[in-house]
Amino acid sequence: MPEPEKGQGEYSIILSSIRHGAQLTVASAELARILSIDLKIAASIVKRAPIILFKDVSKEEVDLAKPHLVSLARVGLDFKITISPPVNVPKVNWPTKPDFLQLFREPPAAAPVQVLPSAVAVSVQVICPCCGSSLQLHMLPLG
Repeated sequence: MPEPEKGQGEYSIILSSIRHGAQLTVASAELARILSIDLKIAASIVKRAPIILFKDVSKEEVDLAKPHLVSLARVGLDFKITISPPVNVPKVNWPTKPDFLQLFREPPAAAPVQVLPSAVAVSVQVICPCCGSSLQLHMLPLG
């Protein structure tokens, strides 16, 4: 078998499923944030799982993407990395192949936490990445 040309790969990254109990809105928002895409596009991708997210990915690109896939797995998205993608699974048609070096150059940042100001104290809303439940923390001033 000939070596893949430079810039081409042999792997596919598939969004294989959404775990039971995962919140679609939370998973879509996190996918949009990680991939720097529009929320509506991310929601469409998530709803169509299983779907080939990236095709013809090199080993180096897979290694760059793995920490981000782990981050997405925390919100209920399951991925499969394979050298033989299924034929009957739809794929995302990117206008141009995403630049993995640009897209995944830094480790995934934690999801932003919403801070709500209060007249008495600071309130922080934390969203569970698994179930999407919201927890409100109130930090009261000492004294």
